[in-house]
Amino acid sequence: MWRAYPGGPEALDRALREILADNHPDAVWMLHKLDPGRAAAQAGNLPHSVGDWLLQGSHWRGILDLRDAQAERLARSYIQRKITSGVVAVPPGW
Repeated sequence: MWRAYPGGPEALDRALREILADNHPDAVWMLHKLDPGRAAAQAGNLPHSVGDWLLQGSHWRGILDLRDAQAERLARSYIQRKITSGVVAVPPGW
């Protein structure tokens, strides 16, 4: 799976180290952008993105402030993909 990541495992390792080194709360969204085209996720038969897989079971805690325009846009995009793929039902008032 990791070999399928664009640039190989070394590129993924570099990307993860950069994300982990950034202490800004928005940095977690960078995990969402890992694995463009989902090549590594598909190679590993993951039902979700590599970023989602990395966060599962990590006990990461944060606050999603939807008053922030970027956070709202990214959250809406994420939820819309989950709705489109049938993972979640359409929320009331969506």
